[in-house]
Amino acid sequence: CENEEVNLILSAFSGRALKEGIKVDMDCVLSGNIAVSNSDMCVLLSNALENALYACRETMAEMADSKIALEMFERNGKIFLQISNPYIGEVAFENGIPVNHSPGHGIGVQSICAIVEKYQGVCDFKASDGLFVLRISI
Repeated sequence: CENEEVNLILSAFSGRALKEGIKVDMDCVLSGNIAVSNSDMCVLLSNALENALYACRETMAEMADSKIALEMFERNGKIFLQISNPYIGEVAFENGIPVNHSPGHGIGVQSICAIVEKYQGVCDFKASDGLFVLRISI
């Protein structure tokens, strides 16, 4: 896309995933000047993609085909982001937000939600039939 910071994050995470044998499908169409600060976008994307990588790593022993799919675009001054990835086990939710009470986990989702709230956006987390989907509009 035209946004250098977003390109750097997507390239870095894509490279990490591919080194680990995780397929990546990214479709991103953003202008160079978006309504979200570069630092907030970095935190948002990094946390969301780190969570997707973590889930994919856990699935690799049981699934031959682990893939992260990302779609991001602008429309009418808003940014839409969707990231999907496989998962195994159960995903616990509290008030529609995925939670993980293990030490060192759960902070990324809190950061994502805080940024979405800062920009009066909406986020939606779904886990069904082995596919986890994060949708954000800010």
